[in-house]
Amino acid sequence: MNSKKKIIAWWSGGITSAVACKKAIDIFGRERVRVIMIDTENEHPDTYRFKKDCEDWYDLPIEIITGIGEKYGNIFDVWRKHKSLNTATGAICSTQLKRMVREKWEKENPTFTHQVFGFEFDKKEFNRALSMTMNHGHRVKAIYPLLMFGYDKKDCLEIVNQTNIEV
Repeated sequence: MNSKKKIIAWWSGGITSAVACKKAIDIFGRERVRVIMIDTENEHPDTYRFKKDCEDWYDLPIEIITGIGEKYGNIFDVWRKHKSLNTATGAICSTQLKRMVREKWEKENPTFTHQVFGFEFDKKEFNRALSMTMNHGHRVKAIYPLLMFGYDKKDCLEIVNQTNIEV
């Protein structure tokens, strides 16, 4: 594998993505992993405190990308434009300000080999991973560390608590 190519670990601000990112760093090394947060600029202020704590834990910065300022000025613009909070395929803000931002980033940054997602060891998350792999596997090249290690949310909470990071 080309050592210049990076593995992208997506950090959402939640406990499961925090542990998935840490596992990716432990497995592939800090020099290979880029940790990235997609910021909707509508996160709880404590998310940014947790981000800083995770950066210290990882000994790596968590980069921030955002879709705010391109098509939308804020999350309310998304709701107004689409006249909806939620659709059959999920929350419209998640689609517009997270998934589409990630997909745009993927196209503009082809130097990664794989992407890490924090899907926990749970039936619903297995289904999400299966769907992502089947529908986008050729592009995303997903790695699911929590599924590989059999970690559910409770396990992730225990791991983070062992670091003395406030959840």
